[in-house]
Amino acid sequence: MKLILYCAVIFLACALTCLTGPDSVANAKPIPSDTESGKGSSDSNKDKCSKCSSDSKKDKGSSDSKKDKGSSDSKKDKSSSESDELDRCSTSPCKNNGTCVEVADNYTCRCIDGFKGRNCEELDRCSTSPCKNSGTCVEVADNYTCRCIDGFKGRNCEEAVEPCPEEGWTLFSGSCYYVSDTKLDWLSAVAACNETGGYLAEFQSPEEVFFTYTITDLFDTIWIGLNDIQTEDEFVWHYSGDPVSFSPTFYKENQHPSHDCVFVFIYYQYWYDDDCNNQLLYICEKDATYN
Repeated sequence: MKLILYCAVIFLACALTCLTGPDSVANAKPIPSDTESGKGSSDSNKDKCSKCSSDSKKDKGSSDSKKDKGSSDSKKDKSSSESDELDRCSTSPCKNNGTCVEVADNYTCRCIDGFKGRNCEELDRCSTSPCKNSGTCVEVADNYTCRCIDGFKGRNCEEAVEPCPEEGWTLFSGSCYYVSDTKLDWLSAVAACNETGGYLAEFQSPEEVFFTYTITDLFDTIWIGLNDIQTEDEFVWHYSGDPVSFSPTFYKENQHPSHDCVFVFIYYQYWYDDDCNNQLLYICEKDATYN
């Protein structure tokens, strides 16, 4: 029986050799097992995953690069913005040769003579102090004018003038005063002062009264422009018609209904209501002129 099986195997082998040829049999590869097939698939998948991982890292690197670039650009923009904020003078905002100076988070312009304003854009005609002798500069339209103090005149207050040109007159607070050397009654004194272009003196302040004491003699009695001719005890100035604007010292004991004109006794510095026909010295006043 064994002999028969052995012969059958040999026969089959010879038959297979005849049908396929010796090389095909020799080169025939065994069918891979499930384990080996899975291993190959795993290796393939591993290679594929490795590639995917590589691509992912590449994409991540590209994303990180873009992020870094964006961050760099942002920092650059921020730095540029801060630079613009800090350098506020870079646009040369000051006009007419003004100098720009940064101050905190802003700027200011130092203007040259003749200009003013936020950016030195406005003309400043008083900046050069054109008015002399303590004159005050005032801008008028596109020019200026000078307000001169007493004793000066001219475009820039450069000319000295004598506001009280006539001999014997003395300047005080915008007025000229003249003390007579002859005696007249009150109405004649009024007329004499009018002839000079002035009026019998009217005192508007205690300082003005005190000034008259400095230009008169100690024991002089001098007519002034005050009177109550119209209404008893209602004293007004003859030239202006105004009442006294302060409280002088009247000598009450000398008051009488027939006494309507006032004089000043320099020694006592009292004011007396007296008879207008008495002959006394007088003091004239007129406005100072600066023509």
